[in-house]
Amino acid sequence: MKREGLIMSRNWRLFSVLGFYCLLLTRALSAQTTKIDFDRQIRPLLSDRCFSCHGPDVQSRQANLRLDTANGLATVTIPHRSSDSELYRRIISDDPQLIMPHPSSKLELSADEIDVIRKWIDEGADYKKHWSFTPLEPVRIPSVEEDSWCANPIDHFVLNQLKENRIAPNQPASKERIIRRLSFDLTGLPPTVAEIDQF
Repeated sequence: MKREGLIMSRNWRLFSVLGFYCLLLTRALSAQTTKIDFDRQIRPLLSDRCFSCHGPDVQSRQANLRLDTANGLATVTIPHRSSDSELYRRIISDDPQLIMPHPSSKLELSADEIDVIRKWIDEGADYKKHWSFTPLEPVRIPSVEEDSWCANPIDHFVLNQLKENRIAPNQPASKERIIRRLSFDLTGLPPTVAEIDQF
């Protein structure tokens, strides 16, 4: 009995370690295949570390260089060639006169952040306008079989997603249940009998 328990314990540890390594391998492979997103990964770095000297503020701008515009970035990046790009050469420089961000700013880029910028340049240095300047485009409302379930266009998207995941939609909640949910959400307390009756 003791021997069987020892074998089970070893097997459990082995499976745990194998599972952990599979998870790490999956994450590493997905990280390699995922393209760097300018809005989510590059713009925040530039905004945090570079815009104070190379941003929209004319009074504090250095070297007449803007890194908050497509034209400004194009002057310091060569798509698909990070090693030839001035931006990359500056952030990996050892020379205190050339390195960016400048040491006087007390800002630094980590090795991972530098690597993200390198990959972005090697992937083509794609620039995107800030999402708030991107005009909205009409979205096609998915057609669904149970059209009567939908009370508004958003319900079409909800029902479509439910069907894709093979989940049946819930029946409409009773008024008592709705007031109970609202009351807990808004006050953290159940509704009184009078509030239920009024609702």
